[in-house]
Amino acid sequence: MRRYLRRSAVFCPVIFFLIANAWPAQPAAPVTIAVTVLQLDSEGTRYRTTTAELHALDGQDASLKIGNDPGVNLIVRPHVHSAEEVTLHVEVDVHNILSSVGISRPIINERDIRTQEGEVYILPVRGGILIALAPKIALLH
Repeated sequence: MRRYLRRSAVFCPVIFFLIANAWPAQPAAPVTIAVTVLQLDSEGTRYRTTTAELHALDGQDASLKIGNDPGVNLIVRPHVHSAEEVTLHVEVDVHNILSSVGISRPIINERDIRTQEGEVYILPVRGGILIALAPKIALLH
């Protein structure tokens, strides 16, 4: 009996490992992010509005490039916590800012935003640019 117990103690972790790895992995939750970018024009009198939707899976990057002068590169990586809560890792790169705004170097902003589905987060960026982000989570059952 003692010999059997020693053998089973060795094989038990191996069997558990095989069963755990045979289980299908939970698919990544798709996230849709409504993006609105407001850019102040060169005279500083009105905003130019751009809207788009980004689609990304949980933990994967989605990117968007808007305009040339100034140009906005936006990278968003969602991390889904629940059916209603998500963290958005946002990277914003604004380049070719007009000298009339007073900034000549690229602006690089990076932050993590924890938000609820249905909430709109407004990210102010220097140079007269506002970015509004509104995530929508679609959990697969």
